[in-house]
Amino acid sequence: MPAQHPHPPLRRRGWRIRLDSLRRSDVEVFGVDAVVTPQAMPCVLPGNSVLNEFQRTRTGDRLALEKRH
Repeated sequence: MPAQHPHPPLRRRGWRIRLDSLRRSDVEVFGVDAVVTPQAMPCVLPGNSVLNEFQRTRTGDRLALEKRH
């Protein structure tokens, strides 16, 4: 009998959408793919479609983002 994984993958419900733009302070990113979930989350998690717009620099436990364009 094959071994079973002790923690099977979770199936979450969500809806994929595309945002015309996403703004945080004075930085704006256009054409952002996003997922809306019915579950409450304590924070917003930026995905690669947003992070790829930035140069990332890690110093210790901090990650600094600088807009590429």
